Amino acid sequence: MTQLLETRKDSKRALILGAARRRFGRFGIRATTMQEIARDTDIAVGTIYQFFPDKDALIRAWVTEHCQQMHDELANVLRQPVSAEEKLKQFLTLRFRAERAMREEAAMHEVAKAVRRLMPEMVQETVAAVFGYLRTILEEGRQTGSLPSVEPEADAGILFHALRGFFPTVDDPIMGPPEEKTMLRVIDWFIAKWKLPRP
Repeated sequence: MTQLLETRKDSKRALILGAARRRFGRFGIRATTMQEIARDTDIAVGTIYQFFPDKDALIRAWVTEHCQQMHDELANVLRQPVSAEEKLKQFLTLRFRAERAMREEAAMHEVAKAVRRLMPEMVQETVAAVFGYLRTILEEGRQTGSLPSVEPEADAGILFHALRGFFPTVDDPIMGPPEEKTMLRVIDWFIAKWKLPRP
């Protein structure tokens, strides 16, 4: 019986978070009310407050779950039985597509600002995790000999900064959104350099 109650509780929580994410992404945080989330989920407002005392709590929970899901997907790339070069492309393509999907939601800029305000440590942890993944992939390329001239510690930082323009918070109104194929060409340029023998 207890497990059934826990399952129902988890289901309600997931419904609430899903509705909040959709509303925040489309209308923004300020324009979203708990009553609208209640209406979208057919869950009483009082019940929602039992799970989340305010919108900030909703944002924290949603961002935490989103980051964990992204972490799991990225970690899965590292376990793939493919070359370091292919892992690098898969890893960065997955990140690129996730960031693009977030930007395509109308009010996501407001959500991003709220995350920086409420969870600055999460932003720092995410950047550190990306560096860690990049270093791991590049180190694998160095050890297997497929990227003989790579220096994982230094080159992970260089690659990260070289690709920053492909992961904007909002699309540039003049240049437009970054293109995946262009990012992959930049990655191929780095890979070609790392494949050269050590000087």
